Order: sequence, then C-alpha cells, then structure tokens
Amino acid sequence: MSGVPEPSSARFRREFKQLDRSSKAAFFAAYAQLISDLERGTVPALVLRVKQVVNSPDVWEFTWARNGRATFSYTDDGSGLVLRRVGGHDIFRRP
Repeated sequence: MSGVPEPSSARFRREFKQLDRSSKAAFFAAYAQLISDLERGTVPALVLRVKQVVNSPDVWEFTWARNGRATFSYTDDGSGLVLRRVGGHDIFRRP
C-alpha cells in the first residue's frame, strides 16, 4: 500500500510521499473504486465526486477525503489515466 500508483507525474510522487499513512489508505480506497468503475464502464461512484477541473479541460479530479483531492488526466490514447496531483484543495492552484 505504500507504493506510488503509476503512471503518475513527478509532482504527484512527491506529494504522495508526504501524505500520512491514513491519508494514503483513504486515497488507495478511493483510487481503487475509481479504477474499478472506469474498467466496468460505469459512472464513477458519486462519493468520489469525479469531475473536470474548472479552466483545465484535460484535467479531472476526484475526492478521497474531506480535504483530500487528486487530479488526473487521460493518456493520449485514452486507454488509461495519469495521476497529476494529490493533497488538499490547494492542488487546484496548479492542477
């Protein structure tokens, strides 16, 4: 559970390493749900609040805790996603 999910940006890897153990666990639970939903072709769970980031049409976000957010973009071929940022609401300054 301590490993950084791939593919991910260098910034995501740095930010992820700064999360405490319980935050990492909460992130992994939400991330697993997101991946499961996407693989099944279903709408991601409502509790994840998946949506596009305002003014960043190629960047999406999901919620993994009360003040836990992560951003991602789809790969160029659309077959997967790349994790971009992880942390609190402050990640939206540069998603």
